[in-house]
Amino acid sequence: MQALASRLRRGGAASPGDDDPRAPLWRGAQWFRTLSVVYAVGRQIDEADRYARIGWSWVLIGAVVLVSAIAATGYLKGFGRHLWFVIAEFAAAATLALGTVWVATGEFTAHNQALPTTLWLTNPVVSAAILSGPVGGVIGGVVIAAVNAIYRGTFPETIVRDANYPVFMAVGLGIGVAARVAITSQDRVREAERVAADARARERLAREVHDGVLRPSPSWPDGAPNSLGPARCPAARPGPSCTSWGSWRRSRSGRCGTSSPRPRTAASPRRRTRGKAPSTCGTSCGR
Repeated sequence: MQALASRLRRGGAASPGDDDPRAPLWRGAQWFRTLSVVYAVGRQIDEADRYARIGWSWVLIGAVVLVSAIAATGYLKGFGRHLWFVIAEFAAAATLALGTVWVATGEFTAHNQALPTTLWLTNPVVSAAILSGPVGGVIGGVVIAAVNAIYRGTFPETIVRDANYPVFMAVGLGIGVAARVAITSQDRVREAERVAADARARERLAREVHDGVLRPSPSWPDGAPNSLGPARCPAARPGPSCTSWGSWRRSRSGRCGTSSPRPRTAASPRRRTRGKAPSTCGTSCGR
């Protein structure tokens, strides 16, 4: 389980300090945004003289660059990964696309794409898909398709006939599915890490219990058997030592600490002690 957690962590890790599982998608989207800005600026340089208001067309293209810079900073830093920020990006894209009607002639708008270009208008769709998944991506694609149809003056007829509009929805769907998979993978990584941590805790507890069972008792009662050392003599009254056979014979008793033989009675005849040795401990029982 530990190996699985490590493998998943290596496969889906984000940059240091960014624990959002969609962080790689946010970074890749900003590369796409940069390329779309380069394309929009290049197209403006090539077709600026075709606009009715050339100066204002440059103002609009400058706004495209500014909006792109703000959006890229917000998504990379993290403060823009919210619904309100994505809605603001949609509003800015719609404003710049519809602003083309003011700087261009009707003939231009009927046969050409909007000033920010269709490629650049895909950026808010990508942002919505990463933030909200496939449903948000498809909805974003429909919104941008409607804005583009309004720009051309053919809304709503061309919203289902123009080849660009299904592309918006397909991009939103695909990016949204990728974002959902990233979130699911992160959840699996966290679950694997939790299971591995629980397993380590159980193993540590089992080891502590096992060591505690093998640890010797700190104290033993007098006379109790102890495999870790010789048995001690049982407590006895002060008296002569029972460490030798002779002293035991003189005491005429098998009990330590007695100085006189036990009186014989009819009920208790004298016991034979020949061949039997008392249990000695090698130390004085009188202590």
